[in-house]
Formats: sequence, C-alpha cells, structure tokens
Amino acid sequence: MFQENVKAWFMRQGLWDIVSGRVVKPVPVNDKNSTLAEQEKVLSYEEKAAKVAGELNLLVSQKQKVHLAGITDDVAAIIRKMPDESLTFLMTRVDTAMEKIKNLYPKDFAIDEMDNELIYMTLIRALPEKYSSFAFSLQLIDKFSKEKLQEAFVAEELRTHH
Repeated sequence: MFQENVKAWFMRQGLWDIVSGRVVKPVPVNDKNSTLAEQEKVLSYEEKAAKVAGELNLLVSQKQKVHLAGITDDVAAIIRKMPDESLTFLMTRVDTAMEKIKNLYPKDFAIDEMDNELIYMTLIRALPEKYSSFAFSLQLIDKFSKEKLQEAFVAEELRTHH
C-alpha cells in the first residue's frame, strides 16, 4: 500500500516517468552546439530529477540516509541503492511511524500503560460483530482502566442476556 501511494504521489506530480526510469536525461545531438530546445529539455529534466531526488531523500529515514551519502541529488544512483524498494520503504515507513507514535506519548508514558492499552484494544477488537454498537460505545469511557472495561463488559453481558 505504501509503495502504491508513493507511486501515485509521483504520478500526480508528473514525476513517475523519471522515478520509473522510463524517461532518462536527454542528450543533445551536439554538446558544444546544442539548440535552445535541447537545452530546455535538459533543464526541464534536471528540475524534475531534483524534485524526485528531494522526495526520495525525504522518504528515507535518518537511519537509512547513510546509504545515500554523496548521491542525494542523483536519482538513478538513489534508486540503484534501493534494489528492494519494498523492504527499504517498509523500514522507512516503520521508522517514520514509530517516530510519530513516540512524539504522541505523554511525557510520563510507561511501558506498563502500553501493555494495559494493548489488552484493552485486544479485548475490544476480539468482540464479535454483534457487539459492534457496544464496541463503539466504549469510546465514551473517559480513561480506560481494566476495572472500567470489565464493568462495561459485565454490564453489556447482563443487558444482552436478560
């Protein structure tokens, strides 16, 4: 999904032909005596390639940027350094997601709290479809605790079975 989104984004920006390698840098017929049209094509390609290189550099996590040292403005070299894009993009996506998640933690957030939240999420996600309204109503609980969740489960069970 991530790769498809990246591809779609580059396509929307009119840059996918460069990323995919379908369009390569134009070479004037005569380097010393190139026409204005040839120079404009080269300049247009170089501007698009710079945008692609910038975006590719932004997609790579800080930890992965070491692999791009010295080639940050060379699209072809960047793509060659990413032979298995899916794994590279997966690592980048996970690194980025974890950074975003950590930025959302309250200052006093602890692993024990995360374990409890995982238990709450697991309980709620494990509910059968017939409890979808109940699962939705659980969002109204101010602050989750094991006790509050257990009380809600018991109350729902009593409500549906009596």
